[in-house]
Parts: sequence; C-alpha cells; structure tokens
Amino acid sequence: MPRRRAVTPKLQGLAAVRCAWVTPVLGVDGQLLYLGPLLRRLSKCFQSFVVVTGEFLGAPEATGFSVERCGTFRRLYANERATAKQVAFYRSGVGFATPAVFWRFARKPVDLLIVTEFSLYACYAALGSLLARGTRLLWVVEARPRLASSPFLSAVRRMLRRLFVKLADGFLTNNQDGGDYLVKELGVDPRRVVMRPFLVSNMNAVSQLLPRRVANGEPIRFLYVGQLIRRKGVRVALEAVRVVHQRSQMPFVMEIVGDGPDRLELEAFVARNAIAHVVTFRGRVSYADLHASYGSAHVFVFPTLSDYRALTPFEALSAGLPIITSRRDGGSGETVDEGRNGFSFDPDRPGDLAAHMEYFIRHPDRIATFSARSFEMAKSYTLEAAISAVQMAAMIALRK
Repeated sequence: MPRRRAVTPKLQGLAAVRCAWVTPVLGVDGQLLYLGPLLRRLSKCFQSFVVVTGEFLGAPEATGFSVERCGTFRRLYANERATAKQVAFYRSGVGFATPAVFWRFARKPVDLLIVTEFSLYACYAALGSLLARGTRLLWVVEARPRLASSPFLSAVRRMLRRLFVKLADGFLTNNQDGGDYLVKELGVDPRRVVMRPFLVSNMNAVSQLLPRRVANGEPIRFLYVGQLIRRKGVRVALEAVRVVHQRSQMPFVMEIVGDGPDRLELEAFVARNAIAHVVTFRGRVSYADLHASYGSAHVFVFPTLSDYRALTPFEALSAGLPIITSRRDGGSGETVDEGRNGFSFDPDRPGDLAAHMEYFIRHPDRIATFSARSFEMAKSYTLEAAISAVQMAAMIALRK
C-alpha cells in the first residue's frame, strides 16, 4: 500500500509547518495530565498546530492550544476505572469511530499529521491524509502493546498494523521495547524510527529537591500512586507489607495515593491482617497537588501486573525517589538502574518485593545514594527532552 502524494516544497524548519496531532481521546475525564505540557509547548513550535480528537470532556479554551472535536469515538469495552469486575491485564476490546476525521484531513490538509497509536480513529485520519497532496505522516507509538487477546486477534491486529505503517513517513516511540515492536514485528525501516522519550512526567515542583535522607528513628515512607484496580497490583504491595511487618522490627509506613473500585477490598485486607497502623489510604489527589506526596516519601513502589508504560514511576524519578517496580511495566527498563537507583521484581512473587523493601528499611543510609542516581536519570525525561524527540521525528517524517 504505497503512499501516493505530490512532492512538497522544501520547508524552512518546523516554524513553517502546519501540524495536526490526532488522538481518539484527549486526556482522562477532562484532565490533560501528562499530555498538557507537551501539547502546549508543541503548539509554539509550528506555524499552526491543532489537536483533533473524538472525545474531550474538558474546556478547549483552557488547554493553551487549539482543540477541534471531529466525529465521535466510543469504547466497546468496559472502562476498568469504573467497573467492579476487575482483571489483571488490559481489557481487550474495540473502539468505534465515525469516519468524519477521514474527510477532515482529506479536505483540509496539513503539512504534518501526527497520529497516536493504532486506534480506528487514528487509522481513519491516516487514510484521509492519502487524499491530501503533500501531507507527511508521523506515527507515534508509546511502547510495545500489552493487550491480553487471543492469538487469532493478535495476528489480525499485527497484519492490519503492518499494512498501515506503510503509510507513515516517520515513527516515534519512547523506548527500545517500542522500537523493537515497530521494526521486528511490524517491519518498519529502522532509519525512520526515533526511539526517545516523548511522554514524560512534569513534576517541576519537586525537581529542585535534594537527595533523600532519613532522620534517626524516622520511619521509612514507601509510596504508591495510581488507580486502585486489580491490574495495578496494589494487593501485591500489601502482601509484601504484611511480610515485612511480620519480619522487621524497624518502623516503616506504606502510603497509597489513589482511588478505585478495589479500595474497599484492599482496606478489608489491611484490617484482616492487622497492618492498618502501617498502611494509609490517602484517596484521590489532584495532579497539581501530587508533588507533595512525592516530596514526603522515601521510596516509590509500583507493583503493577500489566502496564503499557506507566508514568508515575517517571514522576517518582523526577522527585529523586528510589524505585521498586514490577518488571511488567513497559517503562521499568527506563526508570530502574538495577541496584543503583532501585530494584525490579516479579509481581507473582510478593516476597521479592518484601525483600527489596526490607533492604531500604535496614539500610536507610543508602537511600540518599539511590536518590541521587534517580535525579541523574531523570535528566533524560524532561519536557525539553520530550519536545526535542518530537521535533527530531517530525524532521525525519518531513525529509524528502
């Protein structure tokens, strides 16, 4: 399926480029979260910049960039944040989109079209750009997909994606895992792939903190931030807390920031195992106020059973926290330098998590060294680095 288009005139850098960023859903429940700072900065890099989406619950005028609602996007599967029927992996399902975005880009072309992931909505936009003379296509893929689906459905997805990637002029992915997926599984030319982090945390309020130190007698404060759903593995962390509490006489605290349908069950587990005095449920905290939670912790714990590429560990990294993370997070290789800023573990083995927690409880003097390494690693995941990654991928897509 070769991409057919006229040759565009030479563009004088990105400042002369008309750009559109396409995503089926913008933000979460009206909140932009991690995407907000990135899109605001990108809007200043191009001659014109618009985000085209099928679903946005927020106020477009408050985003700081141009937002255009085009068509509709609907999930044909349950929202895991709103259902009591919990699963250990991402729900497999289909998203339905009307073809309005196809006609939008066929009739109103841009110089650079950036589409995110492989939703039907993004694929419509990519196909519409085929009818627009001169549009270049940049496909953005966060990391290797982590969907629990049948071998048949996986094979169908792979076949369709191998066809659609032929439409693109350039690709951007956060890490080597995503790069391997594009090149080895979808057959993309590695010369067209940029592997640099573009989706990063933006905890500017904690970025000037010094490496963590623990005062004499102060309890080690472990922190989890995220949804209270089965897939996030919070039960694994609580199992580890129970083991540590039984084995260690030294003081520690586990703080859980977040909410969700699993909260009552998790609170019951805490009460049943008599660990309520070391576990605190803080509930939901606004994104703007999260920096206080990171700023008061000593060690970050992320016990997920399955995550595409979670961003809370990157927030913890920017806050200078040592990190103990599950190997089933697609970003674990980016946030943990084994034995230097933290540890990774198999979430099927809560005892391994307990052992890593005990390490910091028994050696509080080493937290500052681990913290310093996290601060050093965080320098690769700044907003400036993210903007640079998108600009580099855009130039590859625009190159003749």
